[in-house]
Amino acid sequence: LGYDFGALYIGGGTPTILLDELVETIDLATSLFPGIGEVSAETSPNHITDEAISALKDRVQRFSVGVQSFDDTLLRQMARYDKYGCGHDVFEQVQRAAGHFPSLNVDMMFNFPSQSRAMLERDIALVKQTGANQTTFYPLMASPRNRRELARTIGRIDYAREAEYYRTVCEGLAPDFEPASAWTFSQDRGGMIDEYIVDYDEYVGLGSGALSFVGGRIYNNTFSLRDYERRIAEGRSSVGAI
Repeated sequence: LGYDFGALYIGGGTPTILLDELVETIDLATSLFPGIGEVSAETSPNHITDEAISALKDRVQRFSVGVQSFDDTLLRQMARYDKYGCGHDVFEQVQRAAGHFPSLNVDMMFNFPSQSRAMLERDIALVKQTGANQTTFYPLMASPRNRRELARTIGRIDYAREAEYYRTVCEGLAPDFEPASAWTFSQDRGGMIDEYIVDYDEYVGLGSGALSFVGGRIYNNTFSLRDYERRIAEGRSSVGAI
């Protein structure tokens, strides 16, 4: 359709799970669209290996690691401990990536029901020790529909405490990190990563369930993996709704 792109964001999951395909995808995109000046990608701590760093350090400018917490108790409650390792292992994995990417982001969570202020303060201190130059602290959010289920499984979310914990985050990260958006804190505001902020007037989303904003309209790709694959194989548009 004659589009060119200035940036490529790969996320919505853990694209590093298939490293060879990720590398091939980035190389194809940058060859098709020479205007791409920056590539962002998400990852999980257990995928930060020497092989992954070597393959991505010259291809990805902005790398974001989903950590949520370094506290073992919270990691178990989030069902992340068995998947990604204990807090100490996660910390070491993030440290391994530091210095290899122009922008390294650590994704964190606060106001988890069982999280104490001491737990939060320790998480903040460890983020500062990782060597990452950006961190994103999101409050635990729940829709009215699933609040009851969350209260049953992990405890009731104390929304009255959220502002207090947010101040703890701001004060704990200062002066090394300064606010770059509502939840993002950066040592270099120009290199900020935030998957909820788009710097361009228009964007095109590729993949099942991806959104696009073109010509003043929002386009939604089909959420069905089978339908998406069929549409692409037939040379049809993946858009399922406008």
